[in-house]
Amino acid sequence: MPYQDLPSLTAVKFIGEVFSRSIENTNNLQVAETYIQLRSSFAAQAIDTGSSRNSGYYLIDESPVEPMGPGLSPVVQFTRTYAAVPASRSETVRVLFNYPGKSSGSGASWLRYGLRRPITLEVNATDAFQYFRITTGSGGPTPSAITVPTLSSEVVDYFGVGYDTSPPYSLIGTTSPASEPSSYVVSNAISRWKGNIWQMVTRTVPYPAAVI
Repeated sequence: MPYQDLPSLTAVKFIGEVFSRSIENTNNLQVAETYIQLRSSFAAQAIDTGSSRNSGYYLIDESPVEPMGPGLSPVVQFTRTYAAVPASRSETVRVLFNYPGKSSGSGASWLRYGLRRPITLEVNATDAFQYFRITTGSGGPTPSAITVPTLSSEVVDYFGVGYDTSPPYSLIGTTSPASEPSSYVVSNAISRWKGNIWQMVTRTVPYPAAVI
């Protein structure tokens, strides 16, 4: 680079970009933007800074500076990688799940598992992935509540009404939820994906149609 061109590099100069997607998540679109600048003018960019070239892309990584010539070259090259917030996606996984039972009857004739005993089945679970940035005034989506039947604030292994099992066989109450849902929320996990982009993975399993 001619000496007379150096003063123009106090600001970054764009020299190329490459867009890419990851194999495991084709919704993940990233762009690596390469620049050159005077070493004395270089300043690292803060994570989550928006790209000046590609709207909706946010900084997730910045490479170390590399000299453009031998020794301590006054001009350096570096790459800033930006990512768009990926679209939501889902995956199907095979799991074992313990389904609660169902009670029946009342009073002295109440049966904890009158309609169904707890059962373990191998089923197709769905992992739903949501992506978001944490910004001022926006903390991301609210995780769904895990599906667990409770009775009087205690976890139980059945749905329906509950009674004391000794005289006078008094009604304790009804479980929450009162009946089996159409699907179970098994887990929620929030983790940093890249930069200031986060992911929430919610696993659900379906109602056990193969049994009562």
